[in-house]
Amino acid sequence: MNKTEHLLTVLSEECAEITKEVSKALRFGLEDHAPNSHESNRERITKEVADFIGVVEMLYDNQIIKKPMLFDIEEKKKKVAKYMQYAENTGALAKG
Repeated sequence: MNKTEHLLTVLSEECAEITKEVSKALRFGLEDHAPNSHESNRERITKEVADFIGVVEMLYDNQIIKKPMLFDIEEKKKKVAKYMQYAENTGALAKG
């Protein structure tokens, strides 16, 4: 395994960890925490997102991926907002 493969594997693992923590929050709530844990699901998601961002930064520091442009990020936010509004309009998403 080379450095690129290693970092891409870590990125994949971080994505899976975010997915796992989000699923727990959807099932049990953001403020819930696992037995014998002091971290809420919200805190665990935040930690996993930070881990993900760290790996993404390593990927572009090592020139494996290009650094995401602020324009691209803003475009994604607009797209998500557009479809959230659509979901509200159809009744699939609660208003507010």
